Amino acid sequence: MATIHSLTQLPTELHLLIARELAYPDALSLKHTCRHFYRLINTGVRLKVAWLEDRRRLGLPMLTGGAGTGAGGCTLKTDQAFCASREVRTMMERWRWHADCVSSMSTKQFSNTDTGAKPADPYKEKNIDHASVKEKVEDLAAFVKGCKYGMMTTRQGKTGLLVSRCMALAGTEDGIDLLFHTNTESGKTDELNSDPHVNMAFLNGSGEWASIGGNALILTDRATIRKTYAPSLKAWVGDLGDDPRIGVIRINAVTATYAIADRNFAARAYEIAKGTLTGEAPNVQKLRELSQQDLADYKRLVVATH
Repeated sequence: MATIHSLTQLPTELHLLIARELAYPDALSLKHTCRHFYRLINTGVRLKVAWLEDRRRLGLPMLTGGAGTGAGGCTLKTDQAFCASREVRTMMERWRWHADCVSSMSTKQFSNTDTGAKPADPYKEKNIDHASVKEKVEDLAAFVKGCKYGMMTTRQGKTGLLVSRCMALAGTEDGIDLLFHTNTESGKTDELNSDPHVNMAFLNGSGEWASIGGNALILTDRATIRKTYAPSLKAWVGDLGDDPRIGVIRINAVTATYAIADRNFAARAYEIAKGTLTGEAPNVQKLRELSQQDLADYKRLVVATH
């Protein structure tokens, strides 16, 4: 029996069976490897819809404008038109990096004691704030813009170690997705190309803070760069002109946690002093959390209303 060295050497019948088991992104990738698979694999409307339905069933981020041909949506007619959507490209990139995979590790959490009837995290219990998603996102966006500067954490491909760098916010999209200018030849772009998972942390002088986790895309199209370009960038990455090193890092916000002041300085000082005397956690901030579904729903609303 002849030794099989590649997928193309398998019988066409097996190619068809394999293709039927592939999700849309994988089928599209295989389709474009050679003419044989291009003719064989059907990546039509049915496969696109099946992929989107699977994402909806798993609670993963969806198209904020829906699939179709309306404003904010995308067309399913051709692969080229479907993938022209920025949201589809983001979902495809997340698929490529397995960013939507659910960890198979144990869900057991670290614990060093049994607190009984008392809250395990008294600070969170006392400060957690259950505002509407709209209010949470809008307050977070305002806080981030007010801070302007934040620390971007990426992972080094060779060592796996985390690295943080100070970045200046260049703009936002869809309410809370963040834009930053970059030199495309710098180390952080290599790290983001290796692993797009990223975290942005912001802190001000009053102790208010925000942590936004997401996935990064490196954009090099001139239209996006011109939209956010500022003359001060000449000192860091050169003139806009024809310099191909100027790029934009777009962080698709997936989850966020932040804390903003709930009262004035005197009231916070009183709460802290009282807590020191009584051992009771002080109520000094609005601690807010935004889940992946919260942010996906908000972005869908933003697109639908613009």
